[in-house]
Amino acid sequence: MNEISSIDLIIEEYKKGVDRTLLEENLKLSYTERVEKLQKLLNAFEELKNAKRLNSI
Repeated sequence: MNEISSIDLIIEEYKKGVDRTLLEENLKLSYTERVEKLQKLLNAFEELKNAKRLNSI
């Protein structure tokens, strides 16, 4: 039998909103490169948070 479970339907719905090209590009990077990329993102986020805090004074 080739039944589709409700779990499979849910997974298919989630997959519609996923940009697979971004996943593929990230998987081409080494573990270290991915960590460095994440660190840069976190640093940028921290800078934005600090800038917002300074503007609200």
